[in-house]
Amino acid sequence: MGAYERVVPFPGWTLPGVIGLAASTVILKSHRVIPASPVVVAGCGPLLFAVSAGIIKAGGRVAAIADLASARDWLGTAPALALRPSMMTQGLQWAAQIAKARIPVFFQSTVLRAEGHEGLEKVIIGPVSRTGSPKPVSEACFHASCLIVGHGLVPGADIPRLLRAHIRFDRDLGGHVPVLDSCGRTSIAGLYATGDGSGIRGAETAVSHGKLVGLTAAQDAGRPLPSSWKSEVDQAHKKIAHVRSASIAMARLMALRPAQVDSIPSETIVCRCEDVTRDEIDKAIDCGARDINQLKHFTRCGMGPCQGRMCGDVIQELCALKLSIDRQAVGQWTARPPLRAVSLSDLIGTFEYDDIPIPNPAPL
Repeated sequence: MGAYERVVPFPGWTLPGVIGLAASTVILKSHRVIPASPVVVAGCGPLLFAVSAGIIKAGGRVAAIADLASARDWLGTAPALALRPSMMTQGLQWAAQIAKARIPVFFQSTVLRAEGHEGLEKVIIGPVSRTGSPKPVSEACFHASCLIVGHGLVPGADIPRLLRAHIRFDRDLGGHVPVLDSCGRTSIAGLYATGDGSGIRGAETAVSHGKLVGLTAAQDAGRPLPSSWKSEVDQAHKKIAHVRSASIAMARLMALRPAQVDSIPSETIVCRCEDVTRDEIDKAIDCGARDINQLKHFTRCGMGPCQGRMCGDVIQELCALKLSIDRQAVGQWTARPPLRAVSLSDLIGTFEYDDIPIPNPAPL
């Protein structure tokens, strides 16, 4: 079921004009709409530079880029990316476009706050430690009409969770993921998982793993298989292994930083659907909430339209930090159908009043 975008809250992140990094790629690619300039792009991972280069190419103006990773972190990915020349070339092209446009890039930095009255007006950026906590050293202020921000992706493991498959927490894979064997089988017979919903590893891994899982599912179901299926399985395994190091390197750049979450100010809204602040979450834990679902009962966090998809990962981290326990022990939201919002017309279909079956009256 793909992945969700993660945004670690900061003061002002709910202002009109603040949008998600992944969402901005849809705006640029699918709708060919340029975000209102000037734009500040912030967060972590390769999408920072992909989106910035896309805005430049489309004629927009980027005021600044704030990357949680350091330049040294990026240099550390070079050996893995060297095995993927096309990926490295693409990254260098983005960097060249950004350099040509003379856009300042603030490495190991984050958005401290966004300010404005009826909408975004200013973005304040500051340096962070290697673990993600802000350093009280200096600030840089930029006037902006749009702030594009994203802190990685969270696996959408809703179906395995709903069906009670075994789930584990893996920070480098983006969060909670189903436990799989080498061919994508979950702990439930007949249930398979692939793509970013089984761990953040990127598009190329998803394609190869999806083919592997498809062949495995067909074999397990006793379906006729092509004579070449064994070689196709071997080839899929080899492709996955070939891109593994680069996938892991990129995923680690996007992994959630606990110190960044711990630095969320107390008055900041964390669950934007229900307007639940960091302070309310801390107080609920002080009053006895000991896992993520108890926290939901105490505060209503995660009960809004997004059903915890936007805030769940961060709230789990806050709960684990506050209780000094690991993320696995905090648990996850209880999954409930429908897993995606659907319209009432899709559920009931088209019918006339005469189509409604009317039972015979009960005998007197």
